[in-house]
Amino acid sequence: MNIVVSNMANYNDTLFVFQLSPLIEKPFEVSPSQTTFTVKGLEAYKTYMFAVSAKNSQGSSVKSAVKSVTTLGTRKQPVN
Repeated sequence: MNIVVSNMANYNDTLFVFQLSPLIEKPFEVSPSQTTFTVKGLEAYKTYMFAVSAKNSQGSSVKSAVKSVTTLGTRKQPVN
């Protein structure tokens, strides 16, 4: 799954991506220079929930609204 981060080059914020379901205790950290972030190791046909917050010298933002995504399976090559 890719999380696309837009216009981060204009800010000095570090993004934190929280995987809420299934829960991973430590958030993924995304540096200000990154424009995309990939969550690896997700299982096929499973629903995951994520939220995002930002942090800079002024402090941390509140978490975003929770986004639910369901992964797809891998495509099987047709047999000729």
